[in-house]
Amino acid sequence: MNYGLNLLLSGAVAALITGLSQWLIKNNAEKNLENHKQKLNIHTENLKFDLQKKIHDYGLYSVKRHEIYPELFKLLLLADGNVHSLYGFRRTLSFKEFNKDDIKIFMQARKVSEGKQNEVLNLWDEHKEDAIDELEAYLRVLEIQDARRSLIEAKNYLLLSDLFLSESVSLKSDELFRTLNTILVFIEFPSPGDYIERDKLSEGIKGVFADLKILMKKELSDIDP
Repeated sequence: MNYGLNLLLSGAVAALITGLSQWLIKNNAEKNLENHKQKLNIHTENLKFDLQKKIHDYGLYSVKRHEIYPELFKLLLLADGNVHSLYGFRRTLSFKEFNKDDIKIFMQARKVSEGKQNEVLNLWDEHKEDAIDELEAYLRVLEIQDARRSLIEAKNYLLLSDLFLSESVSLKSDELFRTLNTILVFIEFPSPGDYIERDKLSEGIKGVFADLKILMKKELSDIDP
């Protein structure tokens, strides 16, 4: 009888242990699953946040490119126009039909320095041709300064905006700047035969502008929604 009782107790204990083990395993599995679900939810939320941030950043990046590319192209075109207006066929005033009051108003509008204005006006009545020569030489200096200023403005904008430019657009824009700068140096400090290289650069720059325009249009169309 003791043997039967012991056997019964052993079976009950074994069943209890088995049940408890299964409950512990199940409970542990449920806890692990819940922890995994929580971690997965956190990871998913982080991924969603990162994705939303990237989409937001990309949107801002796209907006900046749409602002920067047209402005950069415009500044390079203005610099090109100012540089190329310094040579070749040019339509300028002769000043021969100007009287003293006319030339004074013109010089003030052109922001000629007061000292140079006085110099020209003092010559005007008795030596008009000399006065015109002095004025034209001074205006030439101002035109070169304007061209240099427009080049610097384009270069500064290129440098400040480089973060938002593709490498191709950045390199092509810099090529335009360097070419225009070289042409301006040939104009400002001419030497015999320089016009050959100057005209060669001037002809080649048309293709560089065309390439840059194609690059910019393609990149802007690629980021359009």
